[in-house]
Amino acid sequence: MNIENGVKRFRGDENVYINILHSYAMNTHGLLDSIETVPVYNIKSYEITVHSIKGSSYGICADAVGRIAGDLERAAKEYEFEYIKKHNVLFIAVVRKLINDIDNLLDSLHLDSLKPKKDKPDISSLHDLITACIDYDMDEVDKAMEEITAYQYESDDGLVAWLKDNVNMMNFDEIVEKLTDIVDTEDDGNEKDSEVVML
Repeated sequence: MNIENGVKRFRGDENVYINILHSYAMNTHGLLDSIETVPVYNIKSYEITVHSIKGSSYGICADAVGRIAGDLERAAKEYEFEYIKKHNVLFIAVVRKLINDIDNLLDSLHLDSLKPKKDKPDISSLHDLITACIDYDMDEVDKAMEEITAYQYESDDGLVAWLKDNVNMMNFDEIVEKLTDIVDTEDDGNEKDSEVVML
């Protein structure tokens, strides 16, 4: 799903796009349930259902899902039951995964809106994460990330999202390198501020 293109499709209105995603996740569950067993004697109903999923998937910019649904729709029109039998189970699994990803995205957006706001992550929390990564201590890494992600940041330049991705991939060396640069820069700035105050 291409979220950036999805937002553009709705003229940059993120709230509209979020509402469309919510509707997709809610409505598609029932459609998938109806095609778990392919109705051989009523293939037209199957065709209509996958056509609907195709349209709504393209609508949220989940183009890969839309293409799969389009292939199944064509197969239904041409009574290619073997093709449908071969691909239908995977199609359902892919769409359920997409719905799950959408649900997780919507949950995270809702949770973020409830978090207290800060300008950027505390240097002390970044220090804790550096130490945990150097020690390869997953418990401490998780603890540091809990502290960092407890807030919604207004000017972190994508740092927290980057940290989440790299913690998940256990790229501890990269995290230490990046955060050390940030912490050193911040510490240098604080020292200069202190010198100005002393003068």
